Amino acid sequence: MEKRWVVLVACMLLAATGFSQSRPTIAIGHAGEVRALAGHRTLNYAFSAGEDGRLLVWDLESGAQYASYQLSRDPLGALAVHPTDSVVAVFVRGSLNAGTVIALDWVTGEQLFATPIDGRPTSLQFSPRGNLLVAALESFESLRVLDSQSGRLTNVLRDGFGVVSFVQITPNEQNLMTYVPSRGEFIYWSIATGEEALTVRTQPRLRHVTPIDPQTFRFLVGASDEELVVVDNLSGSVLSTYPIQRVSAIRFDAESGRIVALAEVNNRPSILAFEFRSGRLRRLSYAAQNLDTATRTIALVGTGRPLDIIAGSISGGVALHDGRNGRETQLGSSTLLPIVDAEFTDGTLYLSLDGRMIAISSDLFDSNGNRLAVESIETTVIDHDSVFEIARVGDALYSWSDRDPGIVWRIENEAFTSVYEDESATPISSVRESATGLLVLHRDGKIVVIDGESVEVEYEGQGLRDALWVAGRGLIAAKSQASAFDSSVIIVNELTGETVGASTDAFLTTRLALNPETEEIYTIGLFGEQPDIRTRL
Repeated sequence: MEKRWVVLVACMLLAATGFSQSRPTIAIGHAGEVRALAGHRTLNYAFSAGEDGRLLVWDLESGAQYASYQLSRDPLGALAVHPTDSVVAVFVRGSLNAGTVIALDWVTGEQLFATPIDGRPTSLQFSPRGNLLVAALESFESLRVLDSQSGRLTNVLRDGFGVVSFVQITPNEQNLMTYVPSRGEFIYWSIATGEEALTVRTQPRLRHVTPIDPQTFRFLVGASDEELVVVDNLSGSVLSTYPIQRVSAIRFDAESGRIVALAEVNNRPSILAFEFRSGRLRRLSYAAQNLDTATRTIALVGTGRPLDIIAGSISGGVALHDGRNGRETQLGSSTLLPIVDAEFTDGTLYLSLDGRMIAISSDLFDSNGNRLAVESIETTVIDHDSVFEIARVGDALYSWSDRDPGIVWRIENEAFTSVYEDESATPISSVRESATGLLVLHRDGKIVVIDGESVEVEYEGQGLRDALWVAGRGLIAAKSQASAFDSSVIIVNELTGETVGASTDAFLTTRLALNPETEEIYTIGLFGEQPDIRTRL
């Protein structure tokens, strides 16, 4: 079976959500890089913005996708969640140096405003009370302050003062502080007047600056090229450092006092945890399990103590890591992962991927793959250490893999049970239904017909490509033509073993299909001679 792409199935399932008032959920991911992540302050929901122009809302209680919004065909960037309302703001990149800030209600999908801005935000955040939306741009006139209700640009801080990479707004929304990395300056401003109140010199070129002092708002952590650095924003002094390189994100959990950093350790992305206590940074014991090697961004999410961590990768995957032990829950796989094979049985669609099999049970499909009405979609992930092809025989599902050559497995209740093992461990090319059980075709041309766990028929031929078992007739096989007197389709009598050729002028037959009602056999083969070779059904 040819490879399929998960994105096709995902689009079908997402399109199906419009047929019902209920909200079907399916764990998929982004088609392309995850550009930004955010968690809700008080609800168990998380948000991801992708290169594919989609905003995904994740229900962390169920581990399923709550909603998907295609905001644009252009990539999304910075992401901000309103502190009290069901509103999220996201930047849509329209061109190299411009774009649009879109705000929408993530529960209803209603778009509240779309405001063009002349730059690309390095950060986007709502003020503590949610009245303002502040974007820090990669330009000399760096700040854009929007009214969070209307999206209207205000005149606050429109004077040029250098590129800002971090903004901190006081709880009363009267003042804000900016960090200018090129000069290493904290600059305090009055929001009401737009006037500068104070400038404090500190360490320059800090990245991912994050507040870690929710009581006095004095202490910040950032990353230099070689260290994690804690600074006092009133004096500018460096309070503590910790050696760490290639930091791509820093987050802080106020409840536990834990600092979380995404950094590269031994050429692999790793999530590291720290605390700042008694004036020094201290490493905590924490290891994220099965962290995707393509992880590029993280966010703290949930309502537990400590908070869980959501991670996004450049391949489009979204995963949740337990804040205590690092255990991973896959929320959404990359939608561009190739599917090795797919099969239907009992209203469930099975997708076989590398290292994982996804079972999608719903009333969207019946056992023959026909689409029905949509009321619910549930997914089950079956982890394994191989790449499987799969086939349905009757009501049962069977699989085989090159990593375990010569073995046929039955999939039942999320478990793999061996039902056939070839003594020579010859790789298998296909599994079909026979009159008594299974027909197994090996790549070396050996065909085995199984009744339960015993071999009833064994046949070997050169160049066999496909085979069927037809009750009362025997074995029908597709192969390459050995000579002008040979046929590329042969019939083997089930009682005598006599072999006869079928009438076909194909020099190679690759596939066979049987209509059980009419007993007609359909073939796909190659006909003609060079250079005029044709494929014919």
